[in-house]
This record gives sequence, C-alpha cells and structure tokens, in this order.
Amino acid sequence: MAQTAHFLCANYKIVSSLLNILSSLGLSGCAFSDDATLEKYSIDATQGYRCKPNAVVFAQNKQHVEALLKAANEHKFPVTVRGAGTGTTGGALAAQGGVVLSLEQLTKIIEIDSVNRVAVVEPGVITGVLQTAVESVGLFYPPDPASLDRCTLGGNVAENAGGPRALKYGVTGQYVVGLEGVWANGVTFKLGGKLHKNVAGYDLIHLLVGSEGTLGVITSITLALKPKPLIQQVVGATFGSVQEALNVLEAVNRAGIEPSTAEFFDTACVEAVKKVHPGTEWPSLPSILIECDGFEDQSVSKQINLVLDLCKQFNASYTVVAATRNDQEYLWTLRRRISESLRDAYLNKLSHDIVVPLSCIPEMMEYLKSLKTDHYFGLGYGHLGDGNIHANIVQTGPCDWPTVSKTLTEAILSKTLELGGTITGEHGVGLTKKDFLSAQFSNTDLAFMKSIKRSIDPNGILNPGKIFTSINT
Repeated sequence: MAQTAHFLCANYKIVSSLLNILSSLGLSGCAFSDDATLEKYSIDATQGYRCKPNAVVFAQNKQHVEALLKAANEHKFPVTVRGAGTGTTGGALAAQGGVVLSLEQLTKIIEIDSVNRVAVVEPGVITGVLQTAVESVGLFYPPDPASLDRCTLGGNVAENAGGPRALKYGVTGQYVVGLEGVWANGVTFKLGGKLHKNVAGYDLIHLLVGSEGTLGVITSITLALKPKPLIQQVVGATFGSVQEALNVLEAVNRAGIEPSTAEFFDTACVEAVKKVHPGTEWPSLPSILIECDGFEDQSVSKQINLVLDLCKQFNASYTVVAATRNDQEYLWTLRRRISESLRDAYLNKLSHDIVVPLSCIPEMMEYLKSLKTDHYFGLGYGHLGDGNIHANIVQTGPCDWPTVSKTLTEAILSKTLELGGTITGEHGVGLTKKDFLSAQFSNTDLAFMKSIKRSIDPNGILNPGKIFTSINT
C-alpha cells in the first residue's frame, strides 16, 4: 500500500513551505527532507505498507514537540509520532504525509527512585535498557514485548504493549502512573506522578495509554516498579501433538499454579527459527515454555515440579528445567525469534495479535490450522496463558498475496469476534485493522470514541487515518 503524501490544507502542499515553517520554529537542525531519510521513515515493521512523509523531525525536548504541534494546528499539516518503528499495524506511518515526529533521541532514564519504586524516563528509552537498569538496584519492570531489545517505552505506552509476562504481571498500562507531554491541540499536560494510587477525576493517563499516538505526544513517563523476584525457573517441554501441549496449559490454569508466563509454539515455528538461525537446538515439535518466579526457592520449586508432573501426564516427549539465567535466555531467545523467522523463512507473512477466551483457544488454533492450501498455511503461537494468540498465515507458493491477505484477515478476525474475542491484544488497530473496529464496537461506542478524538484534536492533525477511517462520520 503506497500512500500519496498530502497536507490537510491546500496552501501547504509544497515541501519547502513546510521546511520554512519548521525553520521558523528553530527546528531546522532537527528537520530532514532528504530522500534517504524520507525513505527510511516511510516504513515500519508492518508488512506491505509504505507511506512517505514530507519531513522528519527529531525532537530533542518537550519544547520542540510543543512548538511543532502548535504550528501543525495553525497551518493544518499532519504529524505522525514514531518511536523505534517496530509496530506491525502501521501506527508510525505517515498515512497522510506531513511530518513524522521521531522521539528516538529522547533516551534519558531521568530517575530510578527506589524509595517510591518508580522510574521516570523519556519515551525513546529502549524497554530492555530500562529493565537492566532497574534490576541492577533490585527492582523489576515486568512488561516484556518480544522486541524489548529494540522497541521504546513510548511506543509500548502508545500501544499498551504486553509480552509473555503479562499473564502474571499485566500489560504496560498497569505500570504507567504519570505522563507528561503535549495534547494534539498543542496544549501541554502533566498527569499523575510518583503515585501508586490515584483516582481523582477522569483517568486521562489511561486514555492516552493505548491511544496509538492519536491524542497526544508523550515526552516523559513515570512507571511503577516491583521488587525483583529472587528466583526464576522455566520449564520447556515438547509434545506429539498441539492438543497435548494445549492440555497442559489448561491443566496449569486449573491446578492453582501461578506462572509468570505460559507460551506455546508449534513445529513450524521451531523449524523457521532453525532455518533462519542455524545451530538452534530444540526439537521440532509443538512446545510450551512455562516460567514460575518468586522469592522463596521452595515455593518456586513446588510449582515447577507440578508443571513437570502435568507435562508427563500429557505425554511430554522432552522436558527441561532452565534454572540459570543463560539457560533461560536461550529458551526465550528461541521464542523471541519466531516472528522474524517466520517472516524471513517464507515468501510473505500475515500476522494478527488476536485474543479469545481461554476456553476457546483450542477451537481457534484448529481454525488457524484449517487455513491451508498449496500456497499458504496457518498457525498460531504466543501468550496462550492469557488467550493472546499470534495468528499467522505464511505464503509457501505463488498466489495473489494481497487478495489472499485481505480475505484471510477478514476470516481470522471474524472468527475471533464470533468466539467473543478482540481483534487486537497488544499491537493496536493502526492502519491495518481500522476497517474491522465497527465489527467489535457498536455505532454508539464508536461515536463516543470519535467525539473524544475531536475534542482533543479538533483539526485532525495528530496521526490521522489511524484507528478510524474518519472521525467525522
């Protein structure tokens, strides 16, 4: 999908006019319109989408953001916020041209406050960098998206990202206790702070969390931290069938075990990783990874032994307990490589981060498996402990892939909603799923959402074309 860039106001169609505006704001040293930069920022991790901006601005402070948004409202040009560009639903793409506002240079960990158990960070901080920093002082930031070594905390907040540990610890939004930034209309905000409880007024913090950069630009984030668990162990196991592996996950839920993660991936996932990363050692069979953590060795060991017993009950062909950091990292690296390996091992890949009720996981997995021809096949993997399935279709032979993708997207999302699920669990709506939002929400619900967008962004300048096709109808 190639988008032709255009401004919202006909008087500003010429790129030089935009650059003159940026120069007058003191942003000339931060603004670029050379072909190489525009090409680089015309794509993110979304397959098949390309939207070229007219300029890219690298904000270096809150004042840059405020000046840019005020000018955008005055001159009616669109602004699209971008972190690391790891999103998969087109949220960071300039669908209507204008300016891409990159926050990737805002990389300061402003403070780690051990007394109040919070971290204050700029939005460009890489998630894994913060995790390492807080763990060095005995604290713990649980959210762990698969791209944690590349994705930014600002992007995590914008998409309300999750990860394997969401099963026990929840998603990004549950840790956001304070935000600073600029609303779409150019007015600054400062919400919350070093507070672990705060129920005064409407919850504007969590209105911004998951809003996909359509309501405001975040320039500072205050995140709640937890004490770091002293003990972590991971069970890895393989099975002769997908159903046996799913049976273990269901049995774990019933047994009163509280794992921090419960992941599933099938044979095709393992084979893709082995193909792209030769030397990976793991049986090519349906697999689960279950992690338990805590502060007492006896308690964690008891849970791990229960998991092992359940694996044996359901005919596990191979089991391993990873008790050391290195062994655990080997298993999690295998898991984190699945998405990129499926992309690189096949001609094309379609992926959706659906969520269904736990009881419907087997039916959804069977449905994905049924989507198979000589040219493509379907599979599911992911955070099955909380019903979050990464539904994938990979192309294996020649076909009209754009048409196939559209047809299969409609089929997968329709089946998800039929089972009482949601079209996205952590990757957002963005460009790729906005046409399906009306299937999940009533017209009244959508009207309320659009009215919120209009009240904060009356000129429609911030990330237009995302979530809703139009905010006026």
